[in-house]
Amino acid sequence: RYYSRDLYGYISDVNESMVKLYGASDKSEIVGKNYLEFLVKEQRGRVVQRSIASIINNQGMNDEYRIRLKSGEEAKIEVTTSFLMDSDGEKIGFIDVVRKISL
Repeated sequence: RYYSRDLYGYISDVNESMVKLYGASDKSEIVGKNYLEFLVKEQRGRVVQRSIASIINNQGMNDEYRIRLKSGEEAKIEVTTSFLMDSDGEKIGFIDVVRKISL
C-alpha cells in the first residue's frame, strides 16, 4: 500500500490497496485531501513535527500512526516515508509505504 503527497501534505496518488484499507470506493475519495485528515487528531501535531524534521535532516522516516477509516473505526499503521525528487534533485514530496498493524 502506498500514497504520494506534496511537501504540504496533499495526496497526489494512491494505489488500490490503500483505497481498500481506507474503505473508499475509489481514489477520488482520497486524492487531493491532506494526509493529516486521515490521522486521529491527537497525533497530527507529532506527525507534522516529524515531517519537518525529516525535511531539515534530509532523511526519510519510519513511524507508527493511528488513522481514522471511512467507517469511523481506527487502524494502526506503520509508515515508511521517502522523498520524491524532481529531475534537479530537489524535494517535491513524499512517498509513504503503509503496512497495517491492527484494527
